[in-house]
Amino acid sequence: MRLRLLSLAVILSGLASIPAQAASDPIRDDVMLNLQRCSGIADNRTWLNCFYGAAQPMRAELGLPPAPEAQVNLVKNTPMTPPPMKQESDSGWLGIGNIFGPSTNDDSNMVGAMRLSAFTFGKDGLFTVTLADGQVWKQSPYDDLRAHWSDPPASYSVVVSADMLGSHTMRVKGDKNYRVIRVK
Repeated sequence: MRLRLLSLAVILSGLASIPAQAASDPIRDDVMLNLQRCSGIADNRTWLNCFYGAAQPMRAELGLPPAPEAQVNLVKNTPMTPPPMKQESDSGWLGIGNIFGPSTNDDSNMVGAMRLSAFTFGKDGLFTVTLADGQVWKQSPYDDLRAHWSDPPASYSVVVSADMLGSHTMRVKGDKNYRVIRVK
């Protein structure tokens, strides 16, 4: 009897994970990233047109007629809005806050994320990535971390942000933060 209950529990837990797998659909992810661009538009009619244009990758996947070019261009030409500043829950060392940024890679706030279109590794183990918009970034030789990516480039979402003194950090969803230098 216990074995049957255990088997039933395992089967049900497996069924519960199926919707989570569907939620990681790259096309849905692209639509959601596109929608983030629309969030900064104040005018409701323009926002709605951007919203329709943001869904274009899914429309193409489903074989639906394409959105008008003007709606798709709204998505392409609207800059990303910066993420809201998060309040740190603890006051940090000596009450001055966390001056070094968050201690963990919190993927819940990946506003402005972009997919990789390519990546390569040099002999030294440092990567060079090309973002979907054509930007090229190389890992800093002063970064001690090494990436071990093996999935297709489009499966990685990244956010590149400026740090102090002109340096940049590339945050990879589900991975680490890397120091990078812009090449192109």
